[in-house]
This record gives sequence, structure tokens and C-alpha cells, in this order.
Amino acid sequence: MLTVEQLESGYGESLVLRGVTLEVRPGQVVCLLGRNGTGKSTLVKSIMGVLKAKAGKISYDGSVLTRKPPGERARSGLGYVPQGREIFGQLTVRENILIGLEASRRRSGDEIPPAAIERFPVLPTMYERRGGDLSGGQQQQLAFARVLAAEPELLILDEPCEGIQPSIVDDIRDVIRSIKSDGRTAILLVEQSLEFVRSVGDYVYILEKGSVAWQGEMEQMNDEVVRRYLTV
Repeated sequence: MLTVEQLESGYGESLVLRGVTLEVRPGQVVCLLGRNGTGKSTLVKSIMGVLKAKAGKISYDGSVLTRKPPGERARSGLGYVPQGREIFGQLTVRENILIGLEASRRRSGDEIPPAAIERFPVLPTMYERRGGDLSGGQQQQLAFARVLAAEPELLILDEPCEGIQPSIVDDIRDVIRSIKSDGRTAILLVEQSLEFVRSVGDYVYILEKGSVAWQGEMEQMNDEVVRRYLTV
């Protein structure tokens, strides 16, 4: 589904990613781990086209995306919930969700698809509230709903549990498990919590100094791997 080959990317003259290769298969939850500053967010931004790759190749569903703009990548079936959520604070909850339809290949107009909100029953009760007035956890649910409105086939999540209350973390876990059980959408997940990734993930890539230092099935990520690559 998604293939990244020998990707190099960074900021200005600074190279952060050095020859990263990974893949996400249909229906998988692939977890991207690593200590702070190892290039995880840089990688997902490069996959989405927010950062331009300096070298390498990004392919999705048989199409090369390496030089395509972010909007075209989104319309090809990629959905992205960035770190920090980045909802539109001055727009209503309903307007934020409708913006997600801009990336849809199948829908248009002002009708919110049920798939966008069925996992977040609190959001319809807040349709007329401004996004900026929501709590951090509610904003995270809104960011999820906005990207699900486009019915992506690959969902990229960058630190979805960062800075939110435990009850919402449990809700996000349930949403990821529900998406996984449907089998229609693959997920690339960046997350710091080992407990969380062990509860939802299938496969793991660990970055160190901008390169893949370890990869394997979730059950292969033992205590020795954690101590070597993840312990601060």
C-alpha cells in the first residue's frame, strides 16, 4: 500500500532522515517509534508532502507520490492527523469536519458522512461550537473526524495521545482498534507510549539518528530492544 524507499529529508540544509525504507500493508497498524529528535515527525511530514524529500521514493497504491503536492496525496487516499491537531479554532466543529471533505475522492457538498462521526458521538452535540473552545481531547476527536470524513485508505497519526486526558486516550485506542477490525484502512502511528502501541500495533519501525535501527513484528519488540533503542 505505502512504500518508502531510501528517503532523505530535512529542513533547509539540515538532513534529518538518512535512507529510510519502510512499508505499510493493507489493514496493518504500523508503529513508528524512537527517542525524541530521531525524525519520526519529519518522516510523516515527508510522506504527506508537507516537507519535500531530498532523495528517495514514496509510492502509494502503485503511484509515485514523491513530487506530488500534499493535496493530491490526500485525494489519493492518505489521511493525516498532525501532532498538535491543527484544527481551525475560529471555525465551528461542523465546518472543521466539512473541510475534511475537500480531500475526499468520493464526496462533495455539505453532508457529513456517518463514518466521520459515528465513533465520536459527542461531536454532533457540539456542531455550532468553535473548534478553539474545545478541550484538547475534544479537539483531538475533531481532528480524527475531520480526516475520516474523506474516508482515507491510509491514516497517518502523529502523537495522537499527546497531552490529552486518559479517558480520551482510551477512546482513541478504541477508535484505532475499530478501524483495524474493519480491515479497510491501514494506519501509520507515531506514538511515545509503549503500552499504547503494544495494544494496537502489528509491526514496528524504530528510528535512531534519522535511520531505521530496528524493525519487526510487535511481539518481537522485547525488553532488550526497548532498552537499547527507546529508553532515555
